[in-house]
Amino acid sequence: MSVEVGKQALALYRIGPFATREEAENALETLRSRSQAWTEEDEQGKGLTGPEA
Repeated sequence: MSVEVGKQALALYRIGPFATREEAENALETLRSRSQAWTEEDEQGKGLTGPEA
């Protein structure tokens, strides 16, 4: 993965924006970590806040 400045790739392939280049460079790890935390919350029943809760 490479960090782009501006809208070079199609929106389908973009994540962000990020405040700093360092945040952008670490984006995939940040997303993995958040996704794992959300999965764990869902498995424990803590992630539901809508009508299905």
